[in-house]
Amino acid sequence: MLALEPGHARELAAHDRTMMQRSRLLAQRGADGGWLNALERTMARHAVAAVAARVDMVARLNADEQAVADGFPAAWLELDCPIAGRLREMPALAVEDWLAEQIAGTRAIDSQRGGSRLGAHRTDLRMADRLSLRPASQSSTGQQKALLLGIVLSHARILAACRGQMPMLLLDEPLVHLDDVRRAALFQAIGRMDTGVFLTGTDNEQFAPLRQIAEFVTPGEGNLAPRA
Repeated sequence: MLALEPGHARELAAHDRTMMQRSRLLAQRGADGGWLNALERTMARHAVAAVAARVDMVARLNADEQAVADGFPAAWLELDCPIAGRLREMPALAVEDWLAEQIAGTRAIDSQRGGSRLGAHRTDLRMADRLSLRPASQSSTGQQKALLLGIVLSHARILAACRGQMPMLLLDEPLVHLDDVRRAALFQAIGRMDTGVFLTGTDNEQFAPLRQIAEFVTPGEGNLAPRA
């Protein structure tokens, strides 16, 4: 989200700052109820804004059809978050009211445990293979790595669509845990991208299919030396 909307960082920072202020207030005996109400409403407002942005990004990633066309494993993402669930059914202002009420209802527990049981910080992300719908948690290390790389490629295409320019990609050790079929599909996918792509690795043979179209270099002493 930060690459697409820098203001997302401000929402998260404001959410966490307000949550900490609420925690300190709950630790005091006889905390002012009006002050708590104000903090909880502020926290709810920032939480809903942050989660709404995440919902939008997940929808964009899931809608990237090129991810499937490339033949490289594409991911299906879903937010595991009650706030996101409510945003699919209710206007944002109504979700803010609901969330503020829910947060207020957890004061007793939060005062004992610290933090908050509800908020944008409790959001989790589920991932599955888009074609087979096999959850990432049930996939092999190679399958998980492929799904993560697919998300990176989709994200780059989304940025290009929004900004009019494809970002440069740096993929560190992308071929580790990928079989020959997935490596070929990855090379084909990045070959369609109109941008520079840096790939790192320690096994020279894994990059052999790129010998005619890529420059091979070796880092050392602060320089990149051409590699034969």
